[in-house]
Amino acid sequence: MVRLDNEEGGRQGKGKSLFGQGRELTLASWLLAWDAYSLATAALGQMTYPSAQMHKRQIAQIACQAQANGRNETLAVIYDRLVR
Repeated sequence: MVRLDNEEGGRQGKGKSLFGQGRELTLASWLLAWDAYSLATAALGQMTYPSAQMHKRQIAQIACQAQANGRNETLAVIYDRLVR
């Protein structure tokens, strides 16, 4: 689970998470974090690197479709949390 908390460990004001404390990552932050995560999962044998890149592509497509339909691109980040 990815969380962004303030120093006191409390919830930050904007962008409240649907999954407990913290707030959702922006799509840009998620993309950067996913690149590091996908390398680690491939090295540990939890997921192949091509599978991780396919998942990243799917998330990017969801974000683009959401934005084209007038929705927030963070919808893709929430989708990632639900399917993983």
